Amino acid sequence: MSEIIPGESDLTDYQQTIEDSSESISLWQASLFEGESIASYLYRLRLQNAVSAPSSLSQALELGVVLNRWEKFRFNPFPTETELQILSQFCGESIDKLAEAFPPESERKKFMARTIRLCAACCVQACYHRLKWQFDSVSGCADHKLRLLSKCPGCEKKFAIASSLWTHKSCECGMRLTKMIKHQQRY
Repeated sequence: MSEIIPGESDLTDYQQTIEDSSESISLWQASLFEGESIASYLYRLRLQNAVSAPSSLSQALELGVVLNRWEKFRFNPFPTETELQILSQFCGESIDKLAEAFPPESERKKFMARTIRLCAACCVQACYHRLKWQFDSVSGCADHKLRLLSKCPGCEKKFAIASSLWTHKSCECGMRLTKMIKHQQRY
């Protein structure tokens, strides 16, 4: 890996070049948002850098397939200190801050990895996935007092981290997050 160079984008902090075999990839670093899940962060990082697959970035960082697993909420085995250190060196986030993007030990066994849940009202305000939405112990959004959604009310398709929902604020069927709020039940 080469030296970190200050960036000029309002969404990014640094640019870094990674050498993968004979190819050199120039990447912009992104900051982890408050409460953001590792899956959401890795997806944003890939989008921002026009990296099509998690495996490409994972291989460039010599992490095997771990970034692919993390982006799908698969944490068995749980990330090692070395894996977090490599990602930390690349993205510029501290190991402690990256560790906060993974489920705490108390939630790991009950972590809902197969179904992406969200609060549409939160996403309208800031469109990224929050880790706490995946906890089995969380059934609704404490900020908006609304139940979480696990599928689009328009087309009934389950939500995914790698989807246009996070970039366009709408499902592939065209239903906007602002309309989804009306389908969230109060609790």
